[in-house]
Amino acid sequence: MWRIDATAPLGRVRFAAELPARLPEGVEAGWDGGQALAAVTLEDDTTRLTVGGNDEEAICGAALVGEAPRRWAALSDEVYDRSFSTWGVDFGHHHGMTWTLPPLEAGDHCELPVVAAWAPAADESENTWYAVMPSPTVLLRRVTAELGTRADASNAGRPAVAASSNHP
Repeated sequence: MWRIDATAPLGRVRFAAELPARLPEGVEAGWDGGQALAAVTLEDDTTRLTVGGNDEEAICGAALVGEAPRRWAALSDEVYDRSFSTWGVDFGHHHGMTWTLPPLEAGDHCELPVVAAWAPAADESENTWYAVMPSPTVLLRRVTAELGTRADASNAGRPAVAASSNHP
């Protein structure tokens, strides 16, 4: 998860999730995006790996729920007409993705999730594509819930300790 809290104006911010230019023999890679998801999937005889994050449509949608500057929601027309857009997702040669975000102003906050999911290639019930789709809010909620569960489990069976501060 990339999180940005701009303290000064930023013209363009770029993030990349790249794969090696030469993949191992037998590995195939390809674009696997759609439905607000920018993704690439790699697969060989044993493993399927998908790396994905928000596409331009999802970035505009994230602005509506506070995960990106609200003014980015107005950029939705640029999602479908790339002739004048200076931001978006570039898939290169399907060896990863580069996100170029719209300009940020001082005080802006932005969250850009990039998720990797893998499964055995032979197991068609494991869908790595769906696994990389959560929003930053959902991801952060799951992580904090999991950390809370682990903390509760590690304290199971221990007596509660009361703390006090009685300093003279």
